[in-house]
Formats: sequence, structure tokens, C-alpha cells
Amino acid sequence: MSIDDVKDPITDEAAADAAASIAKAFQDVQAGEEAARQAEERLSRLEAKIEELLASAEATVGDKEALARELGAVAEELKAVEGGVEGEEGKKGEEGGEKEKGKQ
Repeated sequence: MSIDDVKDPITDEAAADAAASIAKAFQDVQAGEEAARQAEERLSRLEAKIEELLASAEATVGDKEALARELGAVAEELKAVEGGVEGEEGKKGEEGGEKEKGKQ
């Protein structure tokens, strides 16, 4: 019987441990890849939500700016109307004064 024919239990056990370690390492890599995929999906959803919120905020700011412009235009129209009313009252006042002069 030669030395090559004898099985070494230490070598066999080491080989089995190495195979188990490699299998475990592959499982860990797969679990890590799955965790990374889930994290990427979560980040993508969060990014989409952030973009949606930013668009909403920008629309709100835009709406406020548009509202401010519209209110400014309305205020200018009111000033013009008030100026027109004051001008008409002044004319009426002058006409009334002239009528009173004619009565005297």
C-alpha cells in the first residue's frame, strides 16, 4: 500500500470546509446583491417622490407669483376706477356748484 492510496481525514475535512465556506460566500454575495437591488428600488421611489414634491412646490410658487401679478393688475384697475370715480365726482361737484350759482 502506498502513501497516495491512504486517505487523509484532515485533508478531506479541510476540503469539505473550504467547499462549505465557498458556498456560504456565494450565498452571502447573493444576499448582498438582493439587498443592493432592494435599496436601489427604494432610492428610485424616494427620488421620484422628491421630484414630485419639488414639481408641486415649484407649481405652488409659480401659482403664487401668478396670483401676485393678477392681484397687482386688479389693484391697478381699482386705482384707475377710483381715479375715474373721483374725476366724475369732481365734475359733478363743479356742475352742482354752477347750478347753485345760476339759482342765486
